[in-house]
Amino acid sequence: MVPGRRPSAAREEVLEELERFVRILNESGAVVVVEGESDRRALVESGVSVRVLTLAEFEREVEDMPGQEVELLTDLDRQGEEHFRRLVGRYGGVVRFTTQARDYLRSTTSYRMGMRSVYELLLFYRRNAL
Repeated sequence: MVPGRRPSAAREEVLEELERFVRILNESGAVVVVEGESDRRALVESGVSVRVLTLAEFEREVEDMPGQEVELLTDLDRQGEEHFRRLVGRYGGVVRFTTQARDYLRSTTSYRMGMRSVYELLLFYRRNAL
């Protein structure tokens, strides 16, 4: 936020949504799985402090993570949903999947505006929260 400038009510709402999303991820303690490097970078730059893996990294490491809680944060588009179903089907017996943050994203302003990629959602929040 610009010093000395009060954000509009809409921007305050957007900032609150971003802060809540980041808090959900950080407080969960779960490993977060995203589709690609730009998604990971966006999460880290937004303040996410838990471990974030790309899909490829997760698939290489999943067998060493038995019982670990994992937040699947694939994009909310058709391809992301396909990744989600495939991962749950293949690795649901190895790790414990959670969707708390993913479910929260579906209730946000940016989702209602048609944004579906994690990177795009976070970029929207960062631009509108400043």
